[in-house]
Amino acid sequence: MKRLFSSSAIRVALAAAVAAGAAGFAAAGAAPIILYSGQSLAAHGITVGGWGGGTAEESTERPMHTDRSLKLKTRDFYQGGRIDLQKPVDLAEVLREPNAYLVMTVQPTMSAQGQGAGMGMPMGGMDPSAGGVGMPPMGGVGMDPGVQQTQGGVPPIKRFRAVFIGPGGALETHSVGELRFNRGEWKTFGIPLVGLREKVGRSFPVNRILLSADAPDVVFIGGIDLTTDNQVINAQCQARQTSDIRKNVPVTFTALADSGVTAVRFSWDFDAKNGVQEEAIGPSVRHSFPKPGRYTITLTAAPEEGDWNTKAPSVQTVEIEVVP
Repeated sequence: MKRLFSSSAIRVALAAAVAAGAAGFAAAGAAPIILYSGQSLAAHGITVGGWGGGTAEESTERPMHTDRSLKLKTRDFYQGGRIDLQKPVDLAEVLREPNAYLVMTVQPTMSAQGQGAGMGMPMGGMDPSAGGVGMPPMGGVGMDPGVQQTQGGVPPIKRFRAVFIGPGGALETHSVGELRFNRGEWKTFGIPLVGLREKVGRSFPVNRILLSADAPDVVFIGGIDLTTDNQVINAQCQARQTSDIRKNVPVTFTALADSGVTAVRFSWDFDAKNGVQEEAIGPSVRHSFPKPGRYTITLTAAPEEGDWNTKAPSVQTVEIEVVP
């Protein structure tokens, strides 16, 4: 396991970089701390196993760019897999850098396909070796009946959780916003670490990391690393139509953002003159205009609440014309 964490590094050319063991960040700074990149567990200096009712193992079923990946079976936030590090990582050293993340590249097998049965996972009790992280109340995390269900009746994964364990105790964090997966997609995302900064002292050695998600699934992991992401948020605001829009006829507005691994919240203001600054939230929204005239549509793309990074929001506008 190489320990090369330094200043900012931006994830580019993911496929080639992971295959080369660089875990996908390059160009803007020194390499990250690579915890896993598809090589053998021995090469990374790690072992893996389960905790709670979950499991983790090395697998050749769905490799990304090498001949293997990690196969994680998770039932909820409190049942998943563990990674044991032969050489501890100092989390305090990681958190001295700005905008620190645990970055994962994963491929769920059920969340993106509308399947929710057949995992065959026991509920199980807490694995005593899991470091004392407690079990959830009856029902588990992510099993809220109000959550949108897959075809099999199980909610899709929307968030991942990480727990860092060492002699100094346990610290936990989770991804922010809602993750969405496409069929067969390897998706890279960041779990923010900045919120842990005030909870560590001069040193916080970590020798175990617990990984889980908020819903049952079998997840293949192609890469895990610790890095910083200082890539600025660069958003684009698009309207399906910008002229000759009829009043009271809905128009679709779409937002895109290049933000590294930072989860982004999209906020829309459909009229710069009416004093209302947030009228809709989301990457794709529909809005109709009651009166003819020219309107300035403002999109604000900012880090999701709970990320605590230092990135400035990106504000973009588009002008439209509404006719009678």
